[in-house]
Amino acid sequence: SFFVQIDWEERWLWVLIASHLVCLAVTIASTAYKAHSFQMVLFFTLLGLIYCSEYINEWAAANYKLFANQQYFDSKGLFISLMFSFPLLLNCLVIVVGWMCNTMSLMVNVKRAKIRHEHAAMKEEEKKEK
Repeated sequence: SFFVQIDWEERWLWVLIASHLVCLAVTIASTAYKAHSFQMVLFFTLLGLIYCSEYINEWAAANYKLFANQQYFDSKGLFISLMFSFPLLLNCLVIVVGWMCNTMSLMVNVKRAKIRHEHAAMKEEEKKEK
């Protein structure tokens, strides 16, 4: 099968995996610290890398001997999709989920403030009537 043929002792594969883990840590940290501007740059950078994966695959297929012992980069792009694009998409998903949670939190805060304001206005009206 495809996964059995991968030589996991190749250093560039471990560098790729480590870079994905670092990227995930940065994504989670930027979500936790609510660094929205940085997240937007990171999000579009990741999407740009995913968009360029076809070109990266073509270059890697032509030059694999520079960094790998065997040819991993097929014309259909299965390897680069699994090892490069999919982890980047997961990072994008983490960012979007963080944005959605932040948006829901803001909506709840706005609704609570509106209810407090309406409640205060009703109390003010009751005072005027007395």
